[in-house]
Parts: sequence; structure tokens; C-alpha cells
Amino acid sequence: MSHHPVFDIEKWKKVFPYSSFERPDRPRHFDTTDPDDPLDRRKPVGTAVSCPSHLCCLELVRDQYRDELNQRPSVPVDQFVWSVAEPEKPYLTKLGGVPHRESKKRWPMNRDGQPCTFVAQFCFADSRDIISTKLRGDVLLMFLPGPDPAEEPVFEWSS
Repeated sequence: MSHHPVFDIEKWKKVFPYSSFERPDRPRHFDTTDPDDPLDRRKPVGTAVSCPSHLCCLELVRDQYRDELNQRPSVPVDQFVWSVAEPEKPYLTKLGGVPHRESKKRWPMNRDGQPCTFVAQFCFADSRDIISTKLRGDVLLMFLPGPDPAEEPVFEWSS
């Protein structure tokens, strides 16, 4: 049973096929670059994943070059795509909002005794098959102690 909604990559690959990421109008990296060269700027490349099309592009590029690259065996990972909607269950991965934690638990405070700001939570309940079972909980909460980006975030586990 999956806690998070499952992202159907095969469905999205049909919505965003490989050809939708090709850029024939761009010049080659160098005039002498072979059109089959992976450095050809007209070919799609992976990017930071922030929406379904980015994940599709990344996966399609991997599919395209998997055999050619002769990579080592893959390592299983769980990926998620952020949603603007609140998750269906309060303990699921999300940015902002109300954290999933015991209401009686003391709120994290910074060095000056001010409350930290809740930033995100990451639910690992669907990842138990690929990560250590020695985690201290199912949900990792992240808080920022203040506006200084150099300050270390505060992490807290919740079940």
C-alpha cells in the first residue's frame, strides 16, 4: 500500500514525449559537433525537477542513453513531484502548512528563545523498502531558526 499518490510516469511520457524537449532551432554546441554527440545543445537535457514535464524530460533522456552509457547498476530511489494542493493525509511530504507532529510536543526554538519556522516535511513511509529501517520516525520535519541562511536548520522526527 502506498501512502503518497503514485506518479504515473508512463502516462506523463505520452503527454510530454521526447520530441517535445528537442530544440532543433538551437545551434550545436560547436559548429563541428557531431549531431549524435550528447553535448549537442539541441538535444534535451535533465534539469532541476519542479513539475511533471521536468521529470519526464529527465526520465526520457535516461531512457534514450541508458544502453549507450553502459552505466553501473542503478540504485533505487523514490521521487516526488511537488503539488500546490494540500496532501490527502496530513503526514505526507509537503512544503509549509501545519506540520504533522504531536500537539503536546514543545515547538522548536532558536538560540534566542524565538519559535522556529516550519518549512517542510518529508514522509519516508513509502521508502522503507529502499532505506534503512533504523530511522527515528516516518516523517522528517524541517524548521528554520531565523532569517539568517547560514544558520543550520532544525530537524525533528515524527511517527
